Amino acid sequence: MTIEWRYTTRPGLGVLSLAGYLGTEAIGRFTGAIGWVRARGSGPVILDLTRLRGWSADGQLAVSEAARRLAAEDRPLHLAAIPADGSLVPADGHPATTVHGDLASALAAHGATGTAQRQWRSDAWPATPGPADTCRRPPPDTTAPPQRTTTSTKERNMNDIVVKDSNGTPLSDGDSVTLVKDLKVKGTSETLKRGTLVKNIRLTSRPGEVECNTKKVKGLVLKTEFLKKA
Repeated sequence: MTIEWRYTTRPGLGVLSLAGYLGTEAIGRFTGAIGWVRARGSGPVILDLTRLRGWSADGQLAVSEAARRLAAEDRPLHLAAIPADGSLVPADGHPATTVHGDLASALAAHGATGTAQRQWRSDAWPATPGPADTCRRPPPDTTAPPQRTTTSTKERNMNDIVVKDSNGTPLSDGDSVTLVKDLKVKGTSETLKRGTLVKNIRLTSRPGEVECNTKKVKGLVLKTEFLKKA
């Protein structure tokens, strides 16, 4: 049993949502998600546990450790809708964590308005909307005239970006690459070894980075200077 995660960013705020059960076997995946949070976004982080069925003592310690790592970067961690008894006892030396009753309360405490700017998630994130998703989604406007679909400026800019590997070979979405050196995964104990094959990369808005998943770590951002097209 493990977890799925979704990370969304708002101006000066990030929201990491978890689904499943945060037990011992899920800690590595949770730590990887926190590494993704640290690499993307800024400001406070809300850990949304609306869809979390429960957590073990080790899972709670992992949350406390995440709070400590984020606090060291001046990014306080707040919890929303936590399971069990509604409390989190931080480990020695770890900061106290603010707890909100639900995600809406946590967002309101930070003055967050509007929709998320960007979103990343694990492959099996639940498709069925949860309570927090449903309450924030407005009903469709059936009176509005149909809008013509156009290509956004962001999409046009993405199409103009040429992403190349360490040898200058162009990369595309869905390509496979191999690592040309050992890479330590930030925020985890994992090290990706030279020669590791990474499949199905995704291009980003930055020409020097790609997004990908491995068997042990989801939501990786790798620099193209360390990659070679397979």
